[in-house]
Amino acid sequence: MIPSGPKQILLLPPDQQLHWRAAMRKEMAAHAKNKSLRKIPRPKGKNIIPGKWVFDVKYEDGDEWVTKFKARKVAGGHRKKYGQDYWETFSATPNMSAVRTLLVASLMWSMVRNVMDAVTAFLVPKLPANEKVYINGNGLRP
Repeated sequence: MIPSGPKQILLLPPDQQLHWRAAMRKEMAAHAKNKSLRKIPRPKGKNIIPGKWVFDVKYEDGDEWVTKFKARKVAGGHRKKYGQDYWETFSATPNMSAVRTLLVASLMWSMVRNVMDAVTAFLVPKLPANEKVYINGNGLRP
């Protein structure tokens, strides 16, 4: 069972609780390593974005065996206001025609192709000095 939040983990069997808590610790360690999240006093007059945990599992090639428990601390960015909390948006995602072109080129020239799983793809620790994002820290501890 995939929990919908940290409180639901407490209702799971002890062995599953260990896996989910380890996934949460791994996520928080990644934030600490990248210096993308730190605890500060609640600022007055600032828009505080609610944060939440999102949980998922990876299976071995459609099998029933769970290969990875994943936990992500995410911010509800839909509550931010343009011009007050941010001034531009950016998402580095390739379009499918570019991916297909790279794959065909790598096949034609017998290039090595590797697959990687980006564990902390969206942790951007350095924002411009005038930009700050404040996320509610409830439920941060695994």
